[in-house]
Amino acid sequence: MRNARDSVTGGIGPLDREGQTEPSQAIDASAQGRKAGVPMREDRTYKNLFKHPRMLRSLLEWFVREEWVGLIEWDDPQPSLIHTEHVTDRLAVRQNDVVWQLGWKGPEARYVYLMLEFQSGVDRTMSLRMQSYSSLAQEELVCKVKVPTPLGVVVPMVLYTGRSRWTAGLSAADLTAEMQGLGRWRSTFEYLLIDVHRCLPQAPAGWNEVKALFQLAVAPPEDWGEILAKLTRRLSGPDDLPLRRSFAGAVRMMLQAEFKDGSLPDEASLEGGHRMLIEQVRIWKAEWKAEKEREWKREWKREWKQEGKREGKQEGTRETLVAVARDRFGETAATALAARLSRISGSESLGEIRRLIVNCDSAEALLGQIEAV
Repeated sequence: MRNARDSVTGGIGPLDREGQTEPSQAIDASAQGRKAGVPMREDRTYKNLFKHPRMLRSLLEWFVREEWVGLIEWDDPQPSLIHTEHVTDRLAVRQNDVVWQLGWKGPEARYVYLMLEFQSGVDRTMSLRMQSYSSLAQEELVCKVKVPTPLGVVVPMVLYTGRSRWTAGLSAADLTAEMQGLGRWRSTFEYLLIDVHRCLPQAPAGWNEVKALFQLAVAPPEDWGEILAKLTRRLSGPDDLPLRRSFAGAVRMMLQAEFKDGSLPDEASLEGGHRMLIEQVRIWKAEWKAEKEREWKREWKREWKQEGKREGKQEGTRETLVAVARDRFGETAATALAARLSRISGSESLGEIRRLIVNCDSAEALLGQIEAV
């Protein structure tokens, strides 16, 4: 019985008493300490990308790394997508996100079936859902796809793209009570979890397409340019065209989600997405700066109206100036400004410093000019 808090990190399990590792059940690590980032809300972004065998292989070899991954046959037979669907209790047809049939390097002809589901939010009943999907997928394989029995193993995997930590249990046993004499009938079904926002620190050194995808999901927009440039160089060959097109569509969707700009031009290449990104980030930063300046001016105007002639109010004004300088230029600039303000009196001088904070583009420019006030 396992839950996400007990899960191992980076595909390598915790050491046991003999120093061996246990198979991983999830990939989990400390969250990246940043506020920004783009969650890919559209599951189809991931579905389109992970319909490429190259992406699937990189995902398993870099972010799962269990023993069975080394026994998959990638060349003969090659991986193939399996179409499975079933009718839900509300009579709606439900298709599995992605089901791969993978060859197996064993003495008998067998296949491994990787059932990949994409999840952007935490669902505490995910283990039951995956158990249901897995059973229904196996039924589809036997009854409709006509896969011979005994059926190969179905590996259920959830690729989680949300920002918050995954807290749902990884086993159906987490949702079932322990009852005396009934342990035999208690489900212990488990699924494999990959947490996109927390798996990168445990990834092997190096770089590939899946790592690039996860970096784009985690990084702030201003850091996308370098990632896209590397991705463009990596996918430059003629055989890379299908995957390159899928990435171009994913990048466009990410840009629209981040900048909410419905007028983005149709770009059919990663290079176009890279150019679009550079221009959008430039516009975004300019709009952000202009809006912040408007907010600061409105805030100070209200404060100056309330200040009147009371001397004690100037201390509050100094604190406000320091706080805004800290937001714009960092702690070093705020500390230096606080020291300078302690030697200044009079609303006119404080007003001049307020103007400098708004108009200066860097901490160096601000600190250089306040000495003249």
